[in-house]
Amino acid sequence: MSRIGRILAGVAAAVVLSPGGPGAADDLRLLVSGRPYETVWASTMEAMAARYPVALAGQGIIVTERVERAPRPLEAPWEAGMDRVAEKVTVWVESFGDRLTQLRVRIDAEGSRSGVWTPLAVGETAARDLLAYLRDASATR
Repeated sequence: MSRIGRILAGVAAAVVLSPGGPGAADDLRLLVSGRPYETVWASTMEAMAARYPVALAGQGIIVTERVERAPRPLEAPWEAGMDRVAEKVTVWVESFGDRLTQLRVRIDAEGSRSGVWTPLAVGETAARDLLAYLRDASATR
């Protein structure tokens, strides 16, 4: 194997972040190369379970339970003035060949102001942060 081939074989994850396609405007995608689907699925399941209570997992889809929390002080302006924030996360893990797997994430959020819940448009930053967390989990497995 050539030197370049050895270097490429050692790469744990190559990342391409891009908005989702038609009908998935809020989804961001992460391509993981150099790892088989089974490894990416297992690391994604483990990472999601460490961060969220998982409500449903199987056939390439992970859905978390709706989790309420206090707004974080340094988060995006969409949470300004909210008493509580609730999030539900869906992650799709899709194989695109022997060593190319795509992760797609959607975060559905609501904010409560004086007990009234309204949908929040979660910024791209939250989805990017989650994908970076999942990428790192895949790279260490």
